[in-house]
Amino acid sequence: MVLVSGLAAGIPAYSVKVHAKFPEASPSIRGLVLLFDAEDGALLSTMDSTYLTAARTGMTGALATDVLARDDATTMAVVGAGTQGEFGLRHLARSRSLEGVSVYDASLERAVAFAERMTNELGVSVDVHETVQEAVADRRIVLTATWSDEPFLDASVLRLGTHVTALGSDGPGKRELSADLIEHAWFVCDDRELVRESGAIANADLDGGAIDAELGAVVVRERPGRTTDEEITVFAPVGLAFQDLVVHGRSIAQHGKRTGKRPSTSSGED
Repeated sequence: MVLVSGLAAGIPAYSVKVHAKFPEASPSIRGLVLLFDAEDGALLSTMDSTYLTAARTGMTGALATDVLARDDATTMAVVGAGTQGEFGLRHLARSRSLEGVSVYDASLERAVAFAERMTNELGVSVDVHETVQEAVADRRIVLTATWSDEPFLDASVLRLGTHVTALGSDGPGKRELSADLIEHAWFVCDDRELVRESGAIANADLDGGAIDAELGAVVVRERPGRTTDEEITVFAPVGLAFQDLVVHGRSIAQHGKRTGKRPSTSSGED
């Protein structure tokens, strides 16, 4: 279980998230995000953390992929056909024209259902593969969103110029990427200290020297993203609390500014 609070410049509110992860359940993340007025502490909104976490993580992953992947990258592999894999694909499809998607999941039934659902929704052909290696072969973009505690991606199975967004390396003991892949690639995270404590770096027994940049620095061009077409790039976030606030809090704050009224408490996915 986690209990985290979020603040962001320009939003007169703060968020408190309480949720827990249940790998065998669907959805696997369940809880609430509470939004409070920063001036008087009044409760503004009650939100479903399942949807909000998937949405903001998908958006962050899509942003990182768009700034780190090759400009001509239009083929993608999704490893992990759960809620986060779905949101990651959905958000990236809004920023890039994808020409082909492959999917692998430990459950063939879940992978087939994912392929059918996303093909119908996005109008992009999604093909099911029986191994990770088959799914990622010849793909320019790889999205991983699993509960794995053993690395299944290393540099040898990826073509040169591939970008990897690894969403499942976000907590203690979770490991999708081999140490050699992290060291070989241009490695970008969302927060240096957190990824060293409980993210992909910590779980691969590496130190901070393996981190090349934070995503924020890449976005504002303080640090380079991809430097050559042959380079392998990796984004492995841990997830930051302020993102919950930004995704939903800004709309709540703007509502109050326009109407001069405090929004009523709400609940749900919208």
